[in-house]
Amino acid sequence: MNVYFRFTSMSFQKALAYRLEYFVSLTTSFLYIFIFTSVWATVSAESPDNLGTWTGTTLVSYAILTTIVKVCMSRNDQMIPNKIRNGDIIFDFLKPYSYPLAYAFDSLGGSIFQAFAKAIPLLIISILIYGISLVEYLPNVFLFLAFYSLGYILYLMVGYVLGSMAFFFTDVFGFYLLYYACTTLFSGAIIPVDLFPDLLKTITVYTPFPYFFYYPTSILMGRGDLPTTHYLLLTYISQIAFWLIICRIVYLQGRKKLEILGG
Repeated sequence: MNVYFRFTSMSFQKALAYRLEYFVSLTTSFLYIFIFTSVWATVSAESPDNLGTWTGTTLVSYAILTTIVKVCMSRNDQMIPNKIRNGDIIFDFLKPYSYPLAYAFDSLGGSIFQAFAKAIPLLIISILIYGISLVEYLPNVFLFLAFYSLGYILYLMVGYVLGSMAFFFTDVFGFYLLYYACTTLFSGAIIPVDLFPDLLKTITVYTPFPYFFYYPTSILMGRGDLPTTHYLLLTYISQIAFWLIICRIVYLQGRKKLEILGG
């Protein structure tokens, strides 16, 4: 197990080394918060009757919290494509560890860095500027952490499958472009899923995207219009089981392709 924690440690240290990138990313994240809170404050003032159970205050809090949840979910999207491109993936497959787990622990190191170095400063800044109160969310913290963890596992699995497309395609830019477009639309990072039209909402719940950010954030806020905890837990487990099978298939087929090509 120590070998996997070395990946986490190296990823954390690598994140520490790029200070300029850190400050640029922190600034960008705060700009996201500023833009989304401004938009929702305007929308709630102009069209309060079209927001269902949401209010201007809860939407501003949602915009802040979902951005912070998104910041905490980090992964190395270029790790697999880069290693396949330069051939280093062959040496990783020969080493005595599971490469998918190495990918997961490498991403975990980046997430730990993001949580301490970006999420906490963003939260403090948001409290000072927007005056959001976290006290009302404290009873939901443990349930939030449980579903956040499940969401992060799902997030890593989808990322692993996405990166592994490099086994089969020379250029995976199109896959990433499609993924980021779907994440923007379906994850609830911009618009809460329960504000979607009924048809789009039905489609969305069958995708993995709302389980990344929308549901953990809504659980933290104690939203009453969510499915029951047991049903939501079963849905998360079903999503993880499905993507675990896809990960396994991609992993085995990727290794087989390398062996066929002489790797």
